[in-house]
Amino acid sequence: MGMFIIDEIHYPPPQEPVYDIMGGAGTYAVLGYRFFAQASPHEIGWFVDVGNDFPPQLLEEINSWETGVIIRTNQARQTTRGWNFYGEGGNEERAFKYTTPKLRIETSDLTDNTDLLASKSFHLICSPERCTSICTTVAQDRVTAGISEPFYVFWEPVPGVCSPEEFEKCKMTLQYIDVLSPNALEAAMFLGQPEPTSAADVERVALSFLVHMPRPHAAVILRCGSEGCVVFSRGPFRGSSPCAADATYHFARFPAYHNPRNSDYCVKDPTGGGNTFIGGSAAGYVNGQDLVKAAIYGSIAAGLAIEQVGVPKLTPASNGAEEQWNGESIADRIKKYCERYNFSLE
Repeated sequence: MGMFIIDEIHYPPPQEPVYDIMGGAGTYAVLGYRFFAQASPHEIGWFVDVGNDFPPQLLEEINSWETGVIIRTNQARQTTRGWNFYGEGGNEERAFKYTTPKLRIETSDLTDNTDLLASKSFHLICSPERCTSICTTVAQDRVTAGISEPFYVFWEPVPGVCSPEEFEKCKMTLQYIDVLSPNALEAAMFLGQPEPTSAADVERVALSFLVHMPRPHAAVILRCGSEGCVVFSRGPFRGSSPCAADATYHFARFPAYHNPRNSDYCVKDPTGGGNTFIGGSAAGYVNGQDLVKAAIYGSIAAGLAIEQVGVPKLTPASNGAEEQWNGESIADRIKKYCERYNFSLE
């Protein structure tokens, strides 16, 4: 349910700004899922609203992914554009603002496209109030359309509303959520607390949300930047479970794909890393609610997103070879991650 945005990205001098960069939370979430959907990329649904200033090379790249994208063209408006700034603090110091009017994806867009309404999962990046409205409306519209299959909701609270004043609304929203995944700082901001740094602090922050999530396979995945992510679940992990547990929850830590200690470390621009993580997590979660696979897929997806300015490059499958992203197959990336950190997806 996130938008497509054309970004301009500014850095501290002497690095030059870049323009007409494909972006937006919806775009990166789609990419995160697309990495793992080689057999059926057309089943990934999303909207791209094309204005009168849309660079044709971006449309060519979008079409090359072969997703189920719905292109909507309106020559009477500009494409939604955003201004990004990264300060001297590097990846963690960021500012963002819209430079043209935004056009949100609404639930009415789904009822106009029944295949999208019947999706297995939905990615939301919004306020608690909007999230609750979308979840309840989608559930009602699916009943009206005769869609009885369950669906899963992955929610990223939009950073601007992560405050103690919004926490009561957030707790109400969590009853509809399967996977909540803010970064650790955003989660702590809901509680009026600083970014958690110790294991005990991360655990306390995550459980402040998990206790309000009644769904049987609900999970909180706190994204911790270069430190990877921590997964907390109400129920036991499925599959190969490297998790610890107490009487009420289960948890596990997963390193980031790119770690400065690794020889192949490559981080050039963090834009979209968190959104891409969510898309990858959804790809690992929706068929079987396997949180190990969700965390590993999310970590690999986020790693791909931050290796360059803009989106990673697809090399289509040919002559019996698998498709590649940034010159490497997804299967090889999974193998490398699991061997490096001693995980298994068997």
